[in-house]
Amino acid sequence: MIEILKRAQSYTYNSLNYLDLDEIEINPNEDLIIEQSDAIIICNKTTKEYKMLWAAETLDAFTTAVGELESKLNYLFFNGPRRIYMEFVRPELVPLLESIGFRNDSQFVDFWIDDISKVESSEGNIILIRNTVPEDYLQVSLITKACKGLSRGFHGEEVEFIKEWNEDENSCILLAELEGVAVGVCFVNIYGFNSEKGPVLWIRELAVDPNFQNRGIGRSLIEQGLQWGLHKGAKRSFLAVDKQNINAIHLYNQYGYKCKDEIGQINMALERV
Repeated sequence: MIEILKRAQSYTYNSLNYLDLDEIEINPNEDLIIEQSDAIIICNKTTKEYKMLWAAETLDAFTTAVGELESKLNYLFFNGPRRIYMEFVRPELVPLLESIGFRNDSQFVDFWIDDISKVESSEGNIILIRNTVPEDYLQVSLITKACKGLSRGFHGEEVEFIKEWNEDENSCILLAELEGVAVGVCFVNIYGFNSEKGPVLWIRELAVDPNFQNRGIGRSLIEQGLQWGLHKGAKRSFLAVDKQNINAIHLYNQYGYKCKDEIGQINMALERV
């Protein structure tokens, strides 16, 4: 099956180019697999939902595969989670998916700073920001989950992912504290070491406990994240934010982040109550 997915990565429409296929576990007994000559759909079962992996060479091929998916939805939901989630949907595919019940779950647009050395930090920052240690992993998870629903498509992070991210040599989780209480986190990463424009600081996620918002914690985390990136040799910075998260976009704009892609990454979901 992995070899089939690798071949499907060359299709015109697909979500597979952004995944590490060797890490995907396919279970034919629990996953729905639709395989056609020029299209493939796999509804990969997890504890909370089906994650839909998909690829098609043409729009017609995708239409045919989605038609088969629609015919099997009742069986799929009867035997597992009642939600299907899919990422990286091309705009021209949206009407077809909406016709069988999918809805826009989130739409992440890209923002960039071309030179992070020019970003000025605010004065008088008294919020303690430190690196996360293993003893913090559960609290970091709880902070992210407390922010569930504040931005479309955001549900919080599990401890397993937090551990993997924080212990990667090119990543870090910054933790904000007020009077010894963990109140906010920022997930950062460096990539693009071989780029002619220089390495990129990726701010993947910023979350502040709702009980402690509007106190400058998010600003402090962003500034510390930018400093972390500079220390690691980053020249530029990238982040993605849901286009309806106006407050976050306003905050990022103040630090010089500019939108580079108005469409961005469209993610959709189909749910049955």
